[in-house]
Formats: sequence, C-alpha cells, structure tokens
Amino acid sequence: MKSLLCILFLLPLFGLTQVQPQPEKVKPFKFETIVQTGLLAGGSAEAFTLQTVNGFRHQKWFAGIGTGMDFYMQRSIPLFADVRYDFSTKRKTFFLYSDAGINFAWTKNREQQNIIDQSPGLFTDAGIGLKINTKKQDAFVISAGYSHKQLKETQKGFSWWGWPVESPETYYRYNYKFNRIAVKLGFVF
Repeated sequence: MKSLLCILFLLPLFGLTQVQPQPEKVKPFKFETIVQTGLLAGGSAEAFTLQTVNGFRHQKWFAGIGTGMDFYMQRSIPLFADVRYDFSTKRKTFFLYSDAGINFAWTKNREQQNIIDQSPGLFTDAGIGLKINTKKQDAFVISAGYSHKQLKETQKGFSWWGWPVESPETYYRYNYKFNRIAVKLGFVF
C-alpha cells in the first residue's frame, strides 16, 4: 500500500518535469538578401538609387556586403559593409542600419572627354526603418536615413586662344561631397 501511494505521489512530479518548457535553441546563422530602391533628396534635385545587400542574420543582428547605383549629379557605385539591428523578433519591428564603404565613380562618359582622372571616396549611410515580416520568412522594409558620398575628379581645361599662339594646359580638381536624405523601400528574402 505504501509503495502504491509513493507511486501515485511521485507520478505527477514526473509529469511536471516533462511539461516544463525546454530552453529555446539558438537559431543558426541565416543567409539573407536585401534589395531596395529609393530616392536621394538634397542639394538642388532628387535622384534614384538602387541597392542590393547579401549577408547573414543571427537573431536580431544582420551583417553583409552590398553594392548599388546612385544617379545624382555624379553617378556612382558604392561598395559597402551593412550592419542592421532589429529591435524585436515580432512580425513588425523597427530597425537601425549603418553602411560604410567606398564610393566609385561611374565610368567616363563620352560627352565628358575632358575628365582625366576619377578617384573613389568615402561612402556612409545610416538610418532607421520598419521591417514587416511575411509568413514565408520574407520581409518588406522601408527606411529613412542620411547618406554621405565623396568623389574626386581631375579635368583638363579648355582654352580659347587662337592659332598660332599655343595655350598653356590647365587642370581643375574637384572634390565632390554629396549629403542626401535617403528614403528607401525594399524586400528581404
């Protein structure tokens, strides 16, 4: 009788140990691609931008490498490292992002034959955004931030001296610094 009472008393305790929640397993790294397009506003006009970023997500953190095309005054191709932090793992969450890298000049244009040299410069972009996850583990993202880009260029000057007088060669150096507000819309898969 005592052994039966012991078994009846201990049986619920074994059941409770089975019901206790198991510790959550840490999810491994997941590969993600972010494709986004947007508008760069500032200076005298607005311009179009297109970017793609490939990297790995671990819980709330994402790190990757990206490239894109920017179409304002001096067209350029940024190559950058991208870091993002999601505030939560819920379906809708805010995130912070920061990009840093090199901004390369677009290839020389036939119409700009006076360009002698173009040098890459600094690229930075940082901001905040909203991420809306879908049921298929994809997501829509919208963000607003501040973009800074630099380029250097050397141009050969034109002179209008008449013949037979030979004109001296003149060179102009330009250090372009573009500061823009960046509003982007994209998709994560």
